[in-house]
Amino acid sequence: MKSHGFEVLDHTADIGIRVRGSSIVNLFENAALGMLSLWFGELPNAPAEEETSLEVSAMDHEQLLVRFLNELVYLVDFKKILPLQFAIRVENGISLLASVKGIDLRKLELVPLTYVKAATYHQLKIKEESDGFTAEIYFDV
Repeated sequence: MKSHGFEVLDHTADIGIRVRGSSIVNLFENAALGMLSLWFGELPNAPAEEETSLEVSAMDHEQLLVRFLNELVYLVDFKKILPLQFAIRVENGISLLASVKGIDLRKLELVPLTYVKAATYHQLKIKEESDGFTAEIYFDV
């Protein structure tokens, strides 16, 4: 599986990823791609036909990340849209606005590798470092 700024972390009941990003926005983008890659493996390189907007608010970066990723789970699970492109804006560290472009899953022949139910707060931590941000996040599968 090609790396997009993340690596898979083993865990007994859940599965996690360690994510890196040059900015908080890049971290959120890489976390989304990491979660979707866990779910479907190599993501298709196809033109995005569906577009939707997301708005999420939270008390801190960690809560904002979990809420954002769970909105993407909703898009995949219920709206049948596989998000592939993100235009994200984080304001004041507690508000996220995103334009998400993706593909209608009903038009693809993708078989999930792992079924992601939700992003969790289990061992969640986001660290700001000299060269950007890192996070560890686990998913209920």
